[in-house]
Amino acid sequence: MIQTLCLFTAAYNRRLRYDVVIFSTIPLQKDAMLQLQHASQPARLVVASDMGGQSLLQRVQSLTDKQRTLLLFRCNVSRPEDMHWFTSCCATSDCARLNYAWQAEFRATHVWFHPALAEYKYMLWLDSDAFCMQPWMQDPIDVMVRNRLVLFFDHFPQGHSSSRLTQLLKSIVRRVFNSSLCGNITMNHLGQLHMRTTAPTCADNAVARIPLLHGFFHVTDLGFFRSPAVSAWVRNLTEDTKFSRHLDDQLAVTVPAAILAPGLAWDMRSNGVKLNVFHNGAIDGHHHERVGGFKRWFSKHGKGNFSAGWKACRITDAV
Repeated sequence: MIQTLCLFTAAYNRRLRYDVVIFSTIPLQKDAMLQLQHASQPARLVVASDMGGQSLLQRVQSLTDKQRTLLLFRCNVSRPEDMHWFTSCCATSDCARLNYAWQAEFRATHVWFHPALAEYKYMLWLDSDAFCMQPWMQDPIDVMVRNRLVLFFDHFPQGHSSSRLTQLLKSIVRRVFNSSLCGNITMNHLGQLHMRTTAPTCADNAVARIPLLHGFFHVTDLGFFRSPAVSAWVRNLTEDTKFSRHLDDQLAVTVPAAILAPGLAWDMRSNGVKLNVFHNGAIDGHHHERVGGFKRWFSKHGKGNFSAGWKACRITDAV
């Protein structure tokens, strides 16, 4: 996180000085806080709990009986006290540890209404393992505001929804948006998300798996995602199945933008914004632009490509 924040500051935020909010499940130590504050200067830094101060046990105990019973079954334990953040829990298609599943649920459902974001209209989300590779000569927030976008994303598509979720997703879309999924989400020649829909019905086999945008870096209009229709969508996604990896932030962000505001959900590169953010060995999430480990790349190219980051940041993470 320190590396991510230092590079982000050097690439972009030293000039703009936007507030930085870090969500953490476990309280940070004083030394880590001091390092994060240094990495984010001169911006204001807020560190917020994504659990509302609860422990894992308290969170599980606060679920309804139905939610808790299903979670215990998925995690193959008898009591909430037997669970920990590294407990592996299985859903319809595969398994995930609770820590990973919780971040997916938090980003899908809870982040939009977190008190730490209450005063903001826009959110630039950057994963803690996403690293800036150059100065940002374009301002994604400025593009977002000038064009009144609801979503400005760095990479699409990245994976698909599980085919086993198709009927569930179609029923939620019908109930919440009074529409039917009649074709997969696509991106047109202008780099805008689009989903063919009809109301109120379409063939049951019209869609199998929904392409999803990459969640590691995007800008969202918080007002749009707090709106009644979108709030109902994200609430329905995780209403019964808590700590689910598959009913996640990628689904939560992609589907409502494609259905409700397709002309206002833009791809960055297609609209002339190429910021070069490293994630999982690739530039902007594009697998055909793989560069290997970040630490090795930065040692070879950082001084020439990103002198501000080279001078300011200590690179330790090679992800």
